[in-house]
Amino acid sequence: MFGCRHDRVLLFNRARHEIVLWDPLNGDHRTVVVPLLVDGSEEKLIWNGAVLCAAAGNHGHFKVVLVGVTSNNTRMFAYCYSSETCERNSVVSTTFLFLVYFVRDPGVLVGNVLYWMAFGDGCAILEFDLDSDSLAVSERPSADSPDSSSHIMRIEDGGLGWAILSSRRLQMWERKVCSGGVARWVLRKTEKMYKILGMQSETHVGQPVILGYAEDANVITLWMDHRVYMLELASLKSTKLWETHILYRHHPYTSSYALGSLLLQLTDMKRILFCFTVLGC
Repeated sequence: MFGCRHDRVLLFNRARHEIVLWDPLNGDHRTVVVPLLVDGSEEKLIWNGAVLCAAAGNHGHFKVVLVGVTSNNTRMFAYCYSSETCERNSVVSTTFLFLVYFVRDPGVLVGNVLYWMAFGDGCAILEFDLDSDSLAVSERPSADSPDSSSHIMRIEDGGLGWAILSSRRLQMWERKVCSGGVARWVLRKTEKMYKILGMQSETHVGQPVILGYAEDANVITLWMDHRVYMLELASLKSTKLWETHILYRHHPYTSSYALGSLLLQLTDMKRILFCFTVLGC
């Protein structure tokens, strides 16, 4: 599962090399075969993707962007499919300064650009511009550390943000573009985790892990001390959802439909439906 957006869930069947667009509320789905992608002697391995729709509902046109890495782990690529024109755009690629092994977490849409986190010998942000069909790489905030959990986010005014969770604090960063077009990361907000989670002191706070992010609601889910919480990033209000010993990747799903009777886990807060995949899948 690559993610959810605009009433649809995007899945990738590696055995058949095809994408599946699924509406979990009515069961409708559409399948599109993806050709094997090769650049000379290098196979291109698909690691992630995102779906965008012109209108809500299963019958509207959609666009899918897939991203991945060459088999020698030196170049990232993007591949696009449009249901309106049935066009499969030529693959665009960019070179990384370090070896890349995978692209983690669902893509986040900010303006008309999709963002992913690329990991390998380092970590960087992979950007796909939907207007120009171009791929770029940018740096993450330098405050990120090995013992923290981080996620790309969309800040309140529609800009690109970055959330960093550690056992001690939450940091929220914003990428600002200065004169001359130079971008830099600026710290917007810092708060202690024990206060956010309603605990008495820092001694009771374990190591948190970000499980998912709902870009339209600006909400993350996190796991800590065998508990799953939902955290509103604007208000820093947290709600305990359930307890579990198993870590799952959360794919927040919101819909324009009346929700009715659902088979998947639905929270009362923000009317968000969560689809789950085990971390590492």
